Formats: sequence, structure tokens, C-alpha cells
Amino acid sequence: MANRDLTQAERDTLEALVDSANLGAVLEALVEICGEKAEHIRTNWQDRETARVWDTGAGRVARAAVEIPHALNC
Repeated sequence: MANRDLTQAERDTLEALVDSANLGAVLEALVEICGEKAEHIRTNWQDRETARVWDTGAGRVARAAVEIPHALNC
């Protein structure tokens, strides 16, 4: 399945991050980024609905960060 929103160079960068750290570390970084985006939106735009979407995304990625690496033994 191809992600149409990322260029090949961006996909290569993500692959390199997974290879150099591991999938769990990349997912954990995404959790932090999503949380930071939520807080930025909440603080600077007072947009609770959009912030909640980012918080929900952070929670879902956090669950994946726990489950996926263990399933892949990485």
C-alpha cells in the first residue's frame, strides 16, 4: 500500500529513522509530536476540537507504540 501523501524521499527518510532507531522510537516521537501540536493549537488558536483530534491521534499512536514493536520483536 502506497502512501500518496509522502514523496519517495520522505518515505526513505522514515525508513532510515526506523532502521537507525527502531519502530517503537519513531512511534513514540510521533506521539510527542501529536501532543505538542495539540497543545499548540489549544494554546494559540483556542481550537479545542482540532486539538482533541491531535490528542486522539497521539493516543492511537501511543497504543501502537506499545503493541507493534513487541509483535515485531523490535
